[in-house]
Amino acid sequence: MKKIFKRFCVGISVPVVTLCLSSLVFAWSSTTLNHGKAKWEGGESKKNVLYSRVIDLKKDGIRYHAIVWVKCDDGSYKYVEGDTNDVGLKGCIQAKKAASHKYPWSAEKTGYKNFKPF
Repeated sequence: MKKIFKRFCVGISVPVVTLCLSSLVFAWSSTTLNHGKAKWEGGESKKNVLYSRVIDLKKDGIRYHAIVWVKCDDGSYKYVEGDTNDVGLKGCIQAKKAASHKYPWSAEKTGYKNFKPF
């Protein structure tokens, strides 16, 4: 009986710990774009706000167009289509939405699409 209980506890705890660690790893993400001249970053802030943004990193005359989006675990979403107009956070394309945390088994997601330099 003790062996069965021990296997049951290990069988339950390993997936739970793996799930917790993977959610911590994916809480914030970043990707460089256009050979390091721009980047996308997204995740959840300390104040429980989901964010997704495309940032121009170099003042080289190239601007970027993209659609950034955030999607809560309850299915609601927000997207912003725009162009960068300055370097850094001052001119980024950004979408923000308060995280709902209503459904713990459904992921909250952030991303971008249609990235184009011009």
